[in-house]
Amino acid sequence: MALIPDFLGSFLLKHPFLTFVVVILLSILLFVYYILYLLTGGLIRPHFSPALNLPGPKSPSYLWGNVKTIRDLLPGQAHHEWYEQYGDVFAYKGFFGTNRICTHDVRALQYVLNHGEEFTKPEEVRNTLKKLGGEGLIWAEGAVHKRQRRVVLNAFNNNNVRQLTEVIWEKALELRDVWFSRIGKSAAAARASGQKFAMGEAPSMTVDGLDWIAKLTFDIMGLTGFGFDFNYINIDNLDAEEQDADELVKAIKQAVESGDNPSFLAFIGAMLPRSKMLLRLPFISKKEKIAAEAHDTMHALGLKLLQEKKEEILKLGPNEEQRSDLCSLLVRANMSPDVPESLRLSDEDVVAQIPTFLIAGHETTTTTVAWALYIIATNPEIQNKIRREIITSLPGSSMSAVPFTPFTPFSPFHGRESHPEFEALNDHPYLDAFIKEVLRLYPALPVSRRVATKDCVIPLSPEFPGIKCKDGSIAHQIRVQKGDGIDIATASINLSKTFFGEDAAEFKPERWLGANQEKLHTMLPSIMPNLMTFLGGSRACVGYKFAMAEIKIVIYTIIRNFRIELPDPDMEIIRKNDAIVSRPLVKGQSGNQLPLRIRRV
Repeated sequence: MALIPDFLGSFLLKHPFLTFVVVILLSILLFVYYILYLLTGGLIRPHFSPALNLPGPKSPSYLWGNVKTIRDLLPGQAHHEWYEQYGDVFAYKGFFGTNRICTHDVRALQYVLNHGEEFTKPEEVRNTLKKLGGEGLIWAEGAVHKRQRRVVLNAFNNNNVRQLTEVIWEKALELRDVWFSRIGKSAAAARASGQKFAMGEAPSMTVDGLDWIAKLTFDIMGLTGFGFDFNYINIDNLDAEEQDADELVKAIKQAVESGDNPSFLAFIGAMLPRSKMLLRLPFISKKEKIAAEAHDTMHALGLKLLQEKKEEILKLGPNEEQRSDLCSLLVRANMSPDVPESLRLSDEDVVAQIPTFLIAGHETTTTTVAWALYIIATNPEIQNKIRREIITSLPGSSMSAVPFTPFTPFSPFHGRESHPEFEALNDHPYLDAFIKEVLRLYPALPVSRRVATKDCVIPLSPEFPGIKCKDGSIAHQIRVQKGDGIDIATASINLSKTFFGEDAAEFKPERWLGANQEKLHTMLPSIMPNLMTFLGGSRACVGYKFAMAEIKIVIYTIIRNFRIELPDPDMEIIRKNDAIVSRPLVKGQSGNQLPLRIRRV
């Protein structure tokens, strides 16, 4: 809900001078409000927190705290260095001297994840999520979160995910066909210009792997999310007018990109509620305004889509089973007479899930697949192992014991195509181990932030030796004050030698195979065994099975059909702390990208 009613906003927009006066007055009021906030609590409370007695790094700045250190290093690096220096429990400073506590202790992590009412997302994080995607599942807290999660979780059950994987196969193979075609055209052009290929040399081309995987996941999210094909994979074949026709794609891209390189003013903007009038304040960034416009577009299109789904279901009746996209599943479940009125989602709740699913699912999956392709491109031995496992499982191979499903042709390349059944995706142990290792060392979200809603005590594991506090005492529990931040440092936990052994920093898929897997720490409070990337408890990723299936299918399809490598062996691909996810970059170049040279197998 807007802070200022629309009718008042419209009136002010028609009177520029009055609007200017109101903006100045609001700026002064907000400044005074914030000063009062600092004097009455924000400035004083952190100086009385028990977190001050915990070990941790010194703060170089009251304004920034240790946040700039985190941003300047690789994703998760600062937390991991502090963990190695100060132990399993430490504290550092956030903006304006706020306290943030981080722990690797299993029982403490479990307590935080299972007590969602005591540890919620910080208000500035929730405001940002709301501005990007509305009041969806990743924004919601408390009773609203429970109600939304109950309905959304049902949409991600095994049966529904099984149906949705057919769409993923179709789109993954469509990407394959586009690459086949482009390589063929590139080779034909090269031959026409006089270039000759050596005997056995396969033609190749260079692509931006990040960009192509982003297109692929957009298409997958559109079809599995609400039954709409963006056809983004083929966007280069469309004219400029057609490329710009899809408002939703543009809105999502703008929303995601608006979070890149957040400034201090962006942090201030994130603390403010959304309002048309507040967007006119002088310190509100251009990115903040772009995000607001993107949200309005997604919301309007979401309402239209919701109405279409309702009409479709009412027309076809309760036994309609043709649509298996998540929006249809949500609407159908919400309209069921078996669902009590108190547990139903409002239209606004349902609409909010659409951008939530698209933004969260698209960004995290794109980033994970991109890093997987980077590892494959720079490790030929790993690439060959994955391909060998895939080929030996194909129908007709003497070693194949994997159930396959005939593939319905939809392009000239797919005439004799088949693919593993949903459950059989797990019958590729090395591929499965490889993806788990990518998720471990390249988590899309390196840190998940929480804030204490009240004074409380977080228990530690019985075997924990205790926290060596600054005053020399030994603490066997973590005392937390209302307002203290709690960081679930996924990237750092995934690097812990306690959980993954002395070689925890190495990329080693074998750690997930056979007897090696039995050595892993099995007590992590995560929805996926031994891996914190999808979190756990009430805030665990509801779509992790869908995400795993999507990642496996995309990698399976690419490696089955292409050999990939970096265009230049000396090219350095680096990671960066972006606002939402940590995407790849080429060192010395601007913009997120992952150049890959691909050639047909």
